[in-house]
Amino acid sequence: MQGIHYRVERNPLTKPASYRLRFIPQGTAGYDEVAARVAVKNPGSSAEQIRNHLRSAMEEIQAMLLEGLQVTLEETMIFRPAFTARLASPDAPLPPMEELLGINISASQPFVKDVQAGATLVREAWTEKIPAIQAAADTTTGLSNV
Repeated sequence: MQGIHYRVERNPLTKPASYRLRFIPQGTAGYDEVAARVAVKNPGSSAEQIRNHLRSAMEEIQAMLLEGLQVTLEETMIFRPAFTARLASPDAPLPPMEELLGINISASQPFVKDVQAGATLVREAWTEKIPAIQAAADTTTGLSNV
């Protein structure tokens, strides 16, 4: 069934108990899938050309972020560098780049509203998570599989 699938799950961190919705992906789409759909709407361009344009756009967005720019694609999304590290003091040395710098990508409000307006939700059955116990041992006597 087409739509945005979700499952209701208990949040174990809250008292009294509360529940949250968890998105259940129905697959993954990458450059090839996006390019194929765009090519259908733009018959003058092949899927390969569109895929190359998408990859080039991502490379240019990365270059702009390295220049210190925030990249705003109107009506869709915003890319910006984000600092993720904490310092013990104002004069503390900066941690390694892997701990210091991240990238935030967020959808613009018009884009979110368009998705919300067109969304259809599909609830999937709740399944209880049961641990898979392979073996057991008595820690007092040392006997296994008791």
